[in-house]
Amino acid sequence: MARKIQAIVIDDDGLMRRLVASILTELDCGVVGIDKDGAAAVELYRENKPDLVFLDINMPDVDGLVALRRIFKFDPDAHVVMLTGNADTAVAESCISAGAKDYLHKDAGPEVLRQGLERAVRQRR
Repeated sequence: MARKIQAIVIDDDGLMRRLVASILTELDCGVVGIDKDGAAAVELYRENKPDLVFLDINMPDVDGLVALRRIFKFDPDAHVVMLTGNADTAVAESCISAGAKDYLHKDAGPEVLRQGLERAVRQRR
């Protein structure tokens, strides 16, 4: 049997954190860390070295783009998927340019979010 994909979920919205973690659990992923800010994302990544990181772009203190760069400084091969509620794709595209593998629109609805999470998990399997 294949090893479970391990993931961390970072978002300042508690409901979104729980939703993403719940969907990942249903997809047979181990959620090894959940937190609400970019500084925690970097620490959780260092501690757990997960297969996948789901990282909100807009957060107080350390935002997702800064956290993304810090994670890549630690591990250039990290597989990070950005989460955004912003309809402006320029910020998300800048995250892709910085090395993120994908970005998911949080406001697109639960089914679209689920499909995006499934796609990310498939890419890591």
